[in-house]
This record gives sequence, C-alpha cells and structure tokens, in this order.
Amino acid sequence: MKSPWLERHPQGGLLVLDKPVGPTSHDVVAHVRRVMKTREVGHTGTLDPFASGVLVVLLGQLTRAADLVGDGVKRYLATARLGVETNTDDATGTQVVQRDVAVTRAQVEAALPSLTGELAQVPPAFSAKHVDGQRAYALARAGDAPVLKPVNVTVFALTVVDMHDVDVLLDVTCSKGTYVRALARDLGRALGVGAHLTALRRTVVGPFVERDAVPVDQVTAEHARPASWMLDQVPCGRVDDAGLARVLQGRTDVELHLGARAWPAGAWGMVAHQQRLLALAHAQQELPAASTQPGSVLAWGRRFPTAPDAAP
Repeated sequence: MKSPWLERHPQGGLLVLDKPVGPTSHDVVAHVRRVMKTREVGHTGTLDPFASGVLVVLLGQLTRAADLVGDGVKRYLATARLGVETNTDDATGTQVVQRDVAVTRAQVEAALPSLTGELAQVPPAFSAKHVDGQRAYALARAGDAPVLKPVNVTVFALTVVDMHDVDVLLDVTCSKGTYVRALARDLGRALGVGAHLTALRRTVVGPFVERDAVPVDQVTAEHARPASWMLDQVPCGRVDDAGLARVLQGRTDVELHLGARAWPAGAWGMVAHQQRLLALAHAQQELPAASTQPGSVLAWGRRFPTAPDAAP
C-alpha cells in the first residue's frame, strides 16, 4: 500500500529524530517504516547504539539526497574517561590499558589544539572501514589486528565543557567521517594516560538541531517535513519557467538565481523551480549569495522529475 503521506508529498520528505541510547540506527529506520507505512526510508549517518541524539531520516524520493544531508557539519557532546583504553575506543569494549591519572583541566585544554583542524585520523579497529575486502570490526572480532589507513577529517572546534575527576565532557564540531571515539582515544594518548568514550550525544547535523528533533517513540506522520522544506535549509539555485523545462529535459544550460545563502565550493545543494525540487548538485566554485550563475558552475547529480507536492 502506498504511504498516504507520500501520496500527498510525491517528492518525499524527512524526519528529524532524537534517537535514544540502545536502538541501532537500523532499528529507528524500521520503526519509521511502520509509522509512515512505507519501505522508502533511509538515514543519513549512523549513530552507534550507545549514542543518542539527532538522526535525520529521509522518506520517499528524498532518500536520493542522503549524500547532501550526510555531508553536513556535525556537533556532539562527548564524555571521555581518562586512564583507560578499550579495544573499541568506547565503553562497549574490553579494557586493554589502565593507568593512574593526575591530569588537570588546563592540561586537557592544552592538548586540544593538536586534535583540532585538518587531521589524518586513524579509525577505530572496531569500525565499518574495509581492510582487504573485509570490515575492520570483523577482523578485530576474529582476533586479528586490522591495519587501518588514516582518513582526512576536519575538527572545526573542540572545547572542554566540564571536567569531573577523570571524566571530560567535550563539545565537538567536526566533518563527516570523524570518529569521536578516536578523538577520545587520541586525547588520552596525547596526555600519556589513555582514554575512551563513555557517552556520546549528537546535537547538530547540518541545518538540523537538537531542539527540533522528535523522540523516536513519539514520532507520527504529522512530524514529517516535505522535500520543499529543504530548499531553505541548504544552498539552492532556482531557475525560471524556461529553466524548468530545460532541467526536465536533462539540460544544464540554465541560469541559477541564488538567494540569501551562499553556496560554498564543493558543497552539495539543490536546484529548484519555486518550491519544486529538481536536482541535486555540488558547486565547482564559490557561488556568492544573491547572485546569478550559469548551470555550468555545478556538477549535476540526481534529478527529481516527479511533480511537486499535491497538498500542503
């Protein structure tokens, strides 16, 4: 049976959810499928079972925009416990190192600049990264020691919110692909005492913030937002009536009219006609706000030929 909500919103939409500690991200997707009466559901960035916070779930055709939403800057509140390393770099793992801790808040803060900015971060051994065609966590569970290559990530901001005994509460703003438990591990090593992550809460995913998130067990179809809502949340170039016809024909010889939001080079965004989503694209150069640009400045991605929402 077709989802009643998707019948009214053929271009799809999204839900901004507050995942509790316990369920997997896949568990949340399964729950949303039941609530929304559709299998066309996908999330935009896994949260481990022990983590909570903002999880953006896409519906219908908007699942094609997972790259756009998932590429957004993320923010977390993370608790690192000094003095103990685990094989998973978090509290779900087995202790492998324990040391006495005599570290001050000032010492922790002095170590943070080395973990801020553009980093070559080694992912945790228990991660979904591929090593010789196998998942790293599968090798680690089998007793092997996977050799993981560093991944380029960016930590935009890293500050101490509070420190109590050996527990350090951190506020982390970072790029897609950053492992916060690896940050906790590396902080402990920088201090010479080891550390692991004991709690993690995601508070921001791109334009989606904690205060707008609906608890998973309270979500209904009324909480879903249509695809058109996204047009004001991400970089967007709009086309006129002639441009609409060209984009629907697969052409890119159009004029793009940007609004108040600039479009950074390399960032994903959307192309639209009025409130109708037409395509995903990323900018090949910086596109200033309130400017008119040729379609050639974009690397065009997935198209959305479906007619816009049939009802508000």
